Amino acid sequence: MNVQVIMKDGRPEWAVLPYSEYEALLQKLEQLEGKPSQQAVEPAPKPSPTASPTPRRASNASGGLMAQLEQVGDSPEGHFSADKMQQLRQGKGLDQAAVAREVGISPVYLKQIESGEREPGEPVIRNIARALQVEMSQLMDNGD
Repeated sequence: MNVQVIMKDGRPEWAVLPYSEYEALLQKLEQLEGKPSQQAVEPAPKPSPTASPTPRRASNASGGLMAQLEQVGDSPEGHFSADKMQQLRQGKGLDQAAVAREVGISPVYLKQIESGEREPGEPVIRNIARALQVEMSQLMDNGD
Protein backbone atom coordinates (compact mmCIF):
# COMPACT_ATOMS: atom_id res chain seq x y z
CA MET A 1 0.00 0.00 0.00
CA ASN A 2 1.33 3.41 -0.97
CA VAL A 3 0.56 5.61 2.05
CA GLN A 4 2.08 8.89 3.13
CA VAL A 5 1.76 9.55 6.85
CA ILE A 6 1.76 13.16 8.02
CA MET A 7 2.87 13.56 11.62
CA LYS A 8 1.87 16.22 14.14
CA ASP A 9 3.52 16.44 17.55
CA GLY A 10 5.20 13.09 16.91
CA ARG A 11 1.91 11.28 16.24
CA PRO A 12 0.24 10.26 12.97
CA GLU A 13 -2.30 12.95 12.06
CA TRP A 14 -3.16 12.17 8.43
CA ALA A 15 -2.78 9.24 6.08
CA VAL A 16 -2.69 10.15 2.40
CA LEU A 17 -3.14 7.43 -0.19
CA PRO A 18 -4.02 7.22 -3.89
CA TYR A 19 -7.75 7.42 -4.55
CA SER A 20 -7.76 4.02 -6.28
CA GLU A 21 -6.37 2.44 -3.09
CA TYR A 22 -8.96 4.31 -1.01
CA GLU A 23 -11.74 2.89 -3.21
CA ALA A 24 -10.25 -0.61 -2.90
CA LEU A 25 -10.24 -0.26 0.91
CA LEU A 26 -13.88 0.85 0.87
CA GLN A 27 -14.80 -2.16 -1.24
CA LYS A 28 -12.94 -4.49 1.13
CA LEU A 29 -14.70 -2.91 4.12
CA GLU A 30 -18.10 -3.37 2.48
CA GLN A 31 -17.25 -7.00 1.68
CA LEU A 32 -16.24 -7.59 5.30
CA GLU A 33 -19.52 -6.02 6.43
CA GLY A 34 -21.44 -8.14 3.92
CA LYS A 35 -22.69 -5.13 1.99
CA PRO A 36 -22.76 -4.79 -1.80
CA SER A 37 -19.97 -2.61 -3.15
CA GLN A 38 -20.90 0.91 -4.23
CA GLN A 39 -19.28 1.71 -7.58
CA ALA A 40 -19.56 5.48 -7.29
CA VAL A 41 -18.02 6.87 -4.14
CA GLU A 42 -18.25 10.61 -3.70
CA PRO A 43 -15.09 12.07 -2.21
CA ALA A 44 -15.43 14.22 0.87
CA PRO A 45 -15.40 17.97 0.25
CA LYS A 46 -11.94 19.53 0.17
CA PRO A 47 -11.19 21.62 3.26
CA SER A 48 -10.26 25.25 2.88
CA PRO A 49 -6.55 26.00 3.37
CA THR A 50 -7.29 27.84 6.63
CA ALA A 51 -9.53 25.16 8.10
CA SER A 52 -8.22 22.53 10.50
CA PRO A 53 -10.44 19.54 9.75
CA THR A 54 -10.69 16.43 11.86
CA PRO A 55 -8.74 13.60 10.23
CA ARG A 56 -10.87 10.80 8.81
CA ARG A 57 -8.75 8.04 10.32
CA ALA A 58 -5.47 7.87 12.11
CA SER A 59 -3.30 5.33 10.38
CA ASN A 60 0.30 4.45 10.09
CA ALA A 61 2.38 2.78 7.43
CA SER A 62 2.41 -0.49 9.36
CA GLY A 63 -1.26 -1.13 8.57
CA GLY A 64 -3.39 0.56 11.26
CA LEU A 65 -6.23 1.01 8.77
CA MET A 66 -6.05 -2.63 7.72
CA ALA A 67 -6.24 -3.68 11.37
CA GLN A 68 -9.41 -1.59 11.71
CA LEU A 69 -10.87 -3.22 8.60
CA GLU A 70 -10.18 -6.67 10.01
CA GLN A 71 -12.09 -5.82 13.20
CA VAL A 72 -15.27 -4.71 11.41
CA GLY A 73 -17.14 -7.73 12.76
CA ASP A 74 -17.02 -6.27 16.28
CA SER A 75 -20.15 -4.18 16.63
CA PRO A 76 -22.16 -2.64 19.45
CA GLU A 77 -25.19 -4.44 20.92
CA GLY A 78 -28.34 -4.18 18.85
CA HIS A 79 -28.85 -2.90 15.35
CA PHE A 80 -28.07 0.62 14.18
CA SER A 81 -31.22 2.74 13.88
CA ALA A 82 -31.16 5.33 11.11
CA ASP A 83 -34.43 6.75 12.47
CA LYS A 84 -32.97 7.31 15.94
CA MET A 85 -29.90 8.96 14.45
CA GLN A 86 -32.00 11.28 12.31
CA GLN A 87 -34.26 12.19 15.26
CA LEU A 88 -31.25 12.95 17.47
CA ARG A 89 -29.59 15.03 14.75
CA GLN A 90 -32.74 17.02 14.02
CA GLY A 91 -33.51 17.41 17.73
CA LYS A 92 -30.13 19.06 18.18
CA GLY A 93 -30.79 21.37 15.22
CA LEU A 94 -27.87 19.99 13.19
CA ASP A 95 -27.92 19.61 9.42
CA GLN A 96 -26.52 16.60 7.59
CA ALA A 97 -23.54 18.49 6.17
CA ALA A 98 -22.35 19.63 9.60
CA VAL A 99 -22.65 16.15 11.11
CA ALA A 100 -20.96 14.54 8.08
CA ARG A 101 -18.06 16.99 8.40
CA GLU A 102 -17.67 16.18 12.10
CA VAL A 103 -17.88 12.42 11.48
CA GLY A 104 -15.39 12.58 8.60
CA ILE A 105 -17.69 11.24 5.88
CA SER A 106 -19.33 12.84 2.87
CA PRO A 107 -22.81 14.36 3.20
CA VAL A 108 -23.98 11.90 0.52
CA TYR A 109 -22.84 8.95 2.65
CA LEU A 110 -24.61 10.38 5.73
CA LYS A 111 -27.79 10.84 3.68
CA GLN A 112 -27.53 7.19 2.56
CA ILE A 113 -27.12 6.11 6.19
CA GLU A 114 -30.18 8.11 7.31
CA SER A 115 -32.28 6.78 4.43
CA GLY A 116 -31.30 3.19 5.23
CA GLU A 117 -29.50 2.69 1.90
CA ARG A 118 -26.21 1.97 3.68
CA GLU A 119 -25.45 0.52 7.08
CA PRO A 120 -22.48 2.14 8.83
CA GLY A 121 -19.75 0.10 10.46
CA GLU A 122 -18.90 0.38 14.14
CA PRO A 123 -16.20 3.07 13.67
CA VAL A 124 -18.65 5.32 11.80
CA ILE A 125 -21.37 4.70 14.42
CA ARG A 126 -18.88 5.66 17.13
CA ASN A 127 -18.02 8.88 15.27
CA ILE A 128 -21.71 9.69 14.73
CA ALA A 129 -22.35 9.24 18.45
CA ARG A 130 -19.40 11.53 19.24
CA ALA A 131 -20.64 14.16 16.76
CA LEU A 132 -24.16 14.06 18.24
CA GLN A 133 -22.76 13.96 21.80
CA VAL A 134 -24.69 10.81 22.72
CA GLU A 135 -23.83 7.28 23.79
CA MET A 136 -23.58 4.70 21.01
CA SER A 137 -26.44 2.78 22.64
CA GLN A 138 -28.75 5.73 21.85
CA LEU A 139 -28.19 5.03 18.15
CA MET A 140 -29.10 1.37 18.44
CA ASP A 141 -32.42 -0.40 18.11
CA ASN A 142 -32.35 -3.01 20.86
CA GLY A 143 -35.83 -4.29 20.10
CA ASP A 144 -37.54 -1.89 22.52
